Amino acid sequence: MNDKSVAVSEIRQWTICPRQLYFKIGESEKEQKAEEKENKTNKMKTEILKELLYELPEIIQNSINKNQDDFFIDNNKLRRQIEETIKEINIEFEENRTEPELPPLILENEIETLIENTHKTVERNGFLLHDAAADPFKIEPLICSEKPDIYGRPSKILICGDKLLPYIIRTSKAPQNGIWESDRIITAAYFMMIEKEYGHRQLSKYSMIDYFGEYRIFQVNSIDKKKVFRAIRKIKEIKKGKMPAEKNIFLCKTCRYHEKCRPKMKTIFTKLFEKTGFK
Repeated sequence: MNDKSVAVSEIRQWTICPRQLYFKIGESEKEQKAEEKENKTNKMKTEILKELLYELPEIIQNSINKNQDDFFIDNNKLRRQIEETIKEINIEFEENRTEPELPPLILENEIETLIENTHKTVERNGFLLHDAAADPFKIEPLICSEKPDIYGRPSKILICGDKLLPYIIRTSKAPQNGIWESDRIITAAYFMMIEKEYGHRQLSKYSMIDYFGEYRIFQVNSIDKKKVFRAIRKIKEIKKGKMPAEKNIFLCKTCRYHEKCRPKMKTIFTKLFEKTGFK
């Protein structure tokens, strides 16, 4: 890993909007601190939820009722364990805070969503994935790779059977089918790094995304790997000062860089449309 290496978090930001990454890299330390202060409450809430998801597989194991006919989740027991874990995480965050404000409370509907998502995963896959996630090979290991020139920390590396697979935690809602494109690319990046670190034979053909308790399994393919290499090339150009041509226009209205990103002079196409009267 060196100054020119690309972080997996930068790849995710690039997939969301290349222009946002460009302006974020160019921000001063003062601007970065101002943004952190502005988003402090939401960031703290996300971190608490994320920490809860690390503990969730073990919580689920402790909430399973085992009778002679079938295994099933005791919802009351699951809810109690989630609430107790949240209290413990809140205390941990409170002790490590430098600001006087307490972290936000987790809302009841979010607990309901988590329980609902947990049942969706059990209906699809049984308890196999929770068993693997509760007993990982590594948690947040720092992985570096020279080819491709990237580094990052996957949430966990799991052992499924005798194979390793990347496991990524997300507090966001899952898409209706599959996984979000940005998550697919960063998971491919982790997949490639784990493959370099431990060898092809040790790696499963599957990867897993945890969308707030709803697990999605998928296979990384050659197209995903190509996208990782393309992202690395583009991000290195951004770090050299080149503004990317691509941007996510659907984020413009809420983007904090909107004014900076707007072109200061009319493009050739704008002038052409004005001459032709096209609107």
